[in-house]
This record gives sequence, C-alpha cells and structure tokens, in this order.
Amino acid sequence: PRRDVWYRCRKCRTPVFSAAMLETHEVGRGQAAFRYGKRDAAPDARGCTSHFLNPDATSTLTEIEGKICCPRCSARLGGYHWAGMQCSCGAWIAPAIQVVKSKVDESIAAP
Repeated sequence: PRRDVWYRCRKCRTPVFSAAMLETHEVGRGQAAFRYGKRDAAPDARGCTSHFLNPDATSTLTEIEGKICCPRCSARLGGYHWAGMQCSCGAWIAPAIQVVKSKVDESIAAP
C-alpha cells in the first residue's frame, strides 16, 4: 500500500489513520469459513469489507473489546477485539482492530 494515503472519516473528513498503519492478511475461504447460520444466501465475491489496523499503531485501546469512533464527530467507524475477529473473506485476524471500508474515504493528501 502507498505510504502517503490517508483514510478520513466519511462523515466529517477528519484524518483517522494512514496506509502505514494497515495490516494485511491472507484471504480466507469465503462463506465456507463461517458457521452455517452466519453464511449469506449468495456468496459474496467482493472480498474484504474492512481494513485491519496494526496493533502497534493503536496503543490507547485498553479494554478487551470495544468500538472505534471518529475523534471529532464520534461516528462509529469499526471495532476491536484483542481475541480476534473473522473478516468478511473468512480469515481469522487476531488481535483485530477493524475499520469498516464504507465508513472511511481514501485521500492522497497529507492531513
């Protein structure tokens, strides 16, 4: 990922994190990786619907799990869970600091 890309809150445009803070993961097995009751009727071919942040970049999260909100407008951007979460692609990420892609916009300019 490009280092000069910043992700901003879609609601108020406040810079929230940069591409340098992103953590990559291998794409999982898709819908087959979920429990039967959590599978969609139609398989989703879009891939991941969330960004996952590097745990080293977020030292202020002291609870075991919680919500991630915009520091300016308090819009909910995602959540975190130190035991891990399952990505929409089926991969298990632990520890998981998840930001939903539809809640942030990419921008090339610095904050």
